[in-house]
Amino acid sequence: MKYIVVNCDEVMIVDNQSWVNIYAYLVEGVKCSLILLNLERLVSGGTINNLTNVILNSLLVYLGLIVEDINQKLICFAYAIVVFIGVYSGVTTQIYQRAIPFMLVIHFVAHWTNLIVLTFLKKLLV
Repeated sequence: MKYIVVNCDEVMIVDNQSWVNIYAYLVEGVKCSLILLNLERLVSGGTINNLTNVILNSLLVYLGLIVEDINQKLICFAYAIVVFIGVYSGVTTQIYQRAIPFMLVIHFVAHWTNLIVLTFLKKLLV
C-alpha cells in the first residue's frame, strides 16, 4: 500500500446508539481498492477524543499502521459529521496534532472529491 484515503461517518440510530463507519481507499500504483476498516458502536459516545481514538486505532488494528506510518501514508481524510470540525479541538485537528501534520481534509458534500484525489494520484504515479 502506497497511500490511503480515509472516509468516516457517524450515525445515531433510533435507540440513541452512536455508530461510526471507517473505510479506506488503498492506492498502489494505478490500483485502487476500497475496504471497510471498521463499523463500531461508540460505547463511550461520539465525543471528539473517542472518535479520534477509534479512527487512529482502526488504522493500527486493520491496516497495521502506527502513527509514524500514518504520517507517511494518509493523504486525504473525509468525514460527514460536524464534531470533526473545529480549529482547536475537532477530530481533524486532533488527527493533525497526533499523527498527520499534512493531509487533505474534505467535508460531507465533497466526499466525491476523493475520486478526484485518487484519479490525480493514479496519473501522478503512472
